[in-house]
Amino acid sequence: MSKIKLAIVDDHKMFRESTVKLIETEKDLEVVLEAENGMQLLEQLKTITPDIILMDIQMNVMDGFEATKVVNELYPTIKIIVLTLYDNGTNIIDMYRLGVQSLIGKEEHYNELFLAVKTVSNGGCYMTTTCKEIIQAKLNEYTLNDNSKDVSALAHLTITELKVLWYVSQIKSVKEIAGLLSISPNTVNNHEVNIRHKLNIHGKNSLLQQALNVKERLIFANGEVKVKK
Repeated sequence: MSKIKLAIVDDHKMFRESTVKLIETEKDLEVVLEAENGMQLLEQLKTITPDIILMDIQMNVMDGFEATKVVNELYPTIKIIVLTLYDNGTNIIDMYRLGVQSLIGKEEHYNELFLAVKTVSNGGCYMTTTCKEIIQAKLNEYTLNDNSKDVSALAHLTITELKVLWYVSQIKSVKEIAGLLSISPNTVNNHEVNIRHKLNIHGKNSLLQQALNVKERLIFANGEVKVKK
């Protein structure tokens, strides 16, 4: 039986070393790559191909966001599990929107990590109870803190832009939206830029927040999205 090959990317040496030791206790797992930032990871991926990357978010030189974007583009078969602290709900949502398969808090028991690795290796996605609660709380916060529910500007969106906005409201990643619409991830990004411009929204997570605020006015049926009058 072949082992699941893992890479661990984290700028804390002691955490990397302790995680590697834990992983080595599992007979079907092995660490084939260690890096302290995204740049080191990308350099090593030129010669080493893990099945799954355990990715921290906050790192110097190149953080987990940028590294995940590049890995998704250059190595689409490699799966990513975020291994970080549960200290920022916005970061968690951002990473899921990039299409990671799981996010595990460093505070969790290591059995959660092993379960996530094996679930993701088998083609699934894994979300801890704590992660679900954090995401739901953050989404509720977005809705409560922004009363901007003016939908008149939605009339300026194209059919495809409305579909993109709908899928954003469903917390779909750019990669997932691209697959659903049979377009490239770069085209999805361009549509999102156009939507922000037409809706006059700015700032981190502004598109997600607006999508959540207006989704009750969007009707999705038979593959089409319409705006309630």
